Amino acid sequence: LKDRHAVTAQHVTVFRGPKKNLQHERVSLTYLGQREEPFTAADIRANRFALVLRSMSADDVRRTEAALAEVAD
Repeated sequence: LKDRHAVTAQHVTVFRGPKKNLQHERVSLTYLGQREEPFTAADIRANRFALVLRSMSADDVRRTEAALAEVAD
């Protein structure tokens, strides 16, 4: 699987959730606080991520850099 070694973080809201950290199998939630209003799509500022690419040939690197240049801001 491509994400087998992935480490991710995500902000979530839990309607009327407990004011404490939660643990369940391979998921942990850290209580950060509360908001007056529910989150909406307007609250999302960006979707950020980092990729680690290994065992690439020189040609793989060249093609990857060209593809990244096409989608860069």
